[in-house]
Amino acid sequence: MRLLLRLLFTVFTVSNAQILEVSQLFNKKLVKVQKEQIGTLKSFYGHTTINESKIYDIVTCFNGFIININANEQFMSIKKGQSLFSIYSYEILSLQKEQKTKNCFLICLNKLNLYKIKNHD
Repeated sequence: MRLLLRLLFTVFTVSNAQILEVSQLFNKKLVKVQKEQIGTLKSFYGHTTINESKIYDIVTCFNGFIININANEQFMSIKKGQSLFSIYSYEILSLQKEQKTKNCFLICLNKLNLYKIKNHD
């Protein structure tokens, strides 16, 4: 008797079984994205001008040419200390090399003094 009831119960459940879908498991529906206007659209007309007292000309004190421009948009807002451009100048390059050689010379003299070696000019 028990066997008959079990067999009858399994046949009944298998015959009424449905395939589970993802929408059934999570109870969510997929909807296509649509563009909608949520609020009212307002448009205004006006005339804007640039404050010309805030526009500056830049002149360098040495010859050279610009390698890279960091402020590459017209009317771009620049903060104090921000780099505007990179410049190559032979004069500045030679001064930097000269400063490096002077620094190396002074470092060598300091090392000689530390080792208590006298400098023979």
